[in-house]
Amino acid sequence: NETVTWSLGSGADTALFSLTGGVLSLAAAKNYEVDETTDHAYSVNVVATDSAGNATTQAVTVNLTDVNEAPTAAGTVTAQPAVNGQAYNLDVHTYFADVDTSAPNNTLTYSATGLPTGVTINPTTGVISGTATADRSASSVVVTATDGGNLSITQSFNLAVVSAPTVSSFTVADSTGTTTLGKSGEALSFV
Repeated sequence: NETVTWSLGSGADTALFSLTGGVLSLAAAKNYEVDETTDHAYSVNVVATDSAGNATTQAVTVNLTDVNEAPTAAGTVTAQPAVNGQAYNLDVHTYFADVDTSAPNNTLTYSATGLPTGVTINPTTGVISGTATADRSASSVVVTATDGGNLSITQSFNLAVVSAPTVSSFTVADSTGTTTLGKSGEALSFV
């Protein structure tokens, strides 16, 4: 029963690791998406020394693998007005981000709850569009962006539907103040 002492040997990536109690660990967390190596692999030499002083070195390669990270919010969707009976369009995909670089985790799909009747969200593009069919006060719309690994984030905003303004009457006056007759070429003003 000999005691073995573990230590780190020399090597290009040795400074990135610690070895405690026989457990090899990265000294600081690595991010696959911004990893400075192209192959996402690190090499380190581990030295085992017995109580008699005999030592052997083993080259170890640590491969960094990609994990799915949840999408994040990118800004805040502000309160929105829509006009009853008129086309409405809002692209919400720009309010979401995902650091994942490989499919399917880097592809977002979109869903929404609380949209007014006549308005839907395109699950692929994240564009909310349609024509609202009834007025409503500002109500919460919740948009969910889900990545290919089924991780998601939500953003909510208020969406009101209002009637289009109508003009019931107006008066036009010419440069002399006359409101009954305007001549061609004269400047007119609304009063």
